[in-house]
Amino acid sequence: MKRKGFTLVELLVVVAVIGILAAIAIPAYMGVQTRTRREAAVTDLQNLASAMELYYQEHNRYAPSDGTITDLEEIKDLYRAFRPGTNRFTYTVTVSNGGQDYLIEVAGDFGQYSKVTMDQNGTVQWHE
Repeated sequence: MKRKGFTLVELLVVVAVIGILAAIAIPAYMGVQTRTRREAAVTDLQNLASAMELYYQEHNRYAPSDGTITDLEEIKDLYRAFRPGTNRFTYTVTVSNGGQDYLIEVAGDFGQYSKVTMDQNGTVQWHE
């Protein structure tokens, strides 16, 4: 007499194989997501820096006055060429030295890092 279906051993083997594949695939996928967020943050930094350079060409300074801007809408209004690729990040622009220096900060979830900064010299630094 033939029985239809799977034996318990066959089912256990299939479950084990699926578990092994999941153990490999899930961390790899999480790594890809983290790298994508990091690349997006650096792209936004570069785009904002370019917009600030355009502002500098017109006004000979990076902002109307020294200080820190944390409101994204205010940043987009001041630097009209800047359009962030995502709203998942927090942006901070600090202008100092009579409008001649700036520091851009993009904060978010970047794996082991919590923010990335860029100054007027184009120096990019990752911070924990």
